[in-house]
Amino acid sequence: NSGAVLGSDRFGVSFRSLRLDSSMASARSTNPVGIFGNQARTVSLWVKATNFGCDLINWGMSNNPTTGRGFGIGLATNRGSTLYLWGHYADKHVTNLGSSFFSNWKQLSYVYNGSVAGAQIYINGVGVSGNQVELITSTDVFDTPNNPLRVGDSAGLGSVLPGTCLDDILS
Repeated sequence: NSGAVLGSDRFGVSFRSLRLDSSMASARSTNPVGIFGNQARTVSLWVKATNFGCDLINWGMSNNPTTGRGFGIGLATNRGSTLYLWGHYADKHVTNLGSSFFSNWKQLSYVYNGSVAGAQIYINGVGVSGNQVELITSTDVFDTPNNPLRVGDSAGLGSVLPGTCLDDILS
């Protein structure tokens, strides 16, 4: 843990969510996530963020052609505010959410069963499809290493927006 604190969860219960109160805040699991290679995965978490522009969770390396092989979920300010799910050049984005979309708690779920193109994204239990989903891939499969889960800015790049809260992260 580096600057992450416990905050109120989506039910208002104190000390039950992880709050990232600085751009350098982060937390990291002590053990690998146990999901690696091209294994099927479902990742679910609750998010509350006042702004877009940060990585929420990830494991593996950054999305880079020589060291890639990671998996992550984050929020970006481009294309009308975007939820992005990234891997080694295997990205799927949900665009045009609006800058205040995550100002209230939202549940995000990503279901992957061997194909990024076929992966399902759910927000509050409702599948997202159609013109809001953008596929950006040069490969349709993951090749993630079995690394610890990182929450927030564990790379020291200042990529978390203060006030971002996460609750019930499950994989």
